[in-house]
Amino acid sequence: MGSIRFIYDPNEETNRQFGRKWKEVQFYDEDGILVLASILLDNKGLAFELEIWKTDFNPLIRSPKKEDIPFVQSQNKHNKNRIF
Repeated sequence: MGSIRFIYDPNEETNRQFGRKWKEVQFYDEDGILVLASILLDNKGLAFELEIWKTDFNPLIRSPKKEDIPFVQSQNKHNKNRIF
């Protein structure tokens, strides 16, 4: 589907590299197709991209409502005190 890249300093953008996936949510689009949305971090632990992928590669019909996304308590042990 696509991604949105977070830019902090345009002068340093060429040095940034993907580090790891931080969070992922799954929800179903209006047509019942599974959609994955992930926040990716760069090699310094800063937010790098928001990636959204509909598993049949078709366009997203609508953005999810809050109640469409189940809340699951994170078991992430990395950077516990840091949001990004």
